[in-house]
Amino acid sequence: TTVAYEGIGEGRAAGVEVDRMGGRELMVDHKWPDVTGGAIQLLRDLERGQVKHFDQPGLNNAVAHASRRDSGDKGQWTWSPMQPGQDIVCLDAASRALRHWDKTMDRLARAPRARIITASPN
Repeated sequence: TTVAYEGIGEGRAAGVEVDRMGGRELMVDHKWPDVTGGAIQLLRDLERGQVKHFDQPGLNNAVAHASRRDSGDKGQWTWSPMQPGQDIVCLDAASRALRHWDKTMDRLARAPRARIITASPN
């Protein structure tokens, strides 16, 4: 198992801490194309019925407060809070996890019933 993260801000700090504990090989730094690709992929997979949401409160809340933010680069976009300070971390995490899963695992052949679960204090 590996963990996808963005190597800036808090993501970089988490990577440094995991590296300090000897687990750096478990971390995969997602670059901007992975972040935007994950958001686009999650939306498309939801529209196609390829992803099912299990009614997690944190993800429900994140979706209710999310909007699209254009990156200005090749038509790419990602999730953004509708209002400053709103928490959409679970939606970002779900998008990132789905992208990472699809890039590193054969979803259908290896784990047809795999789930991506996000945690939230909500």
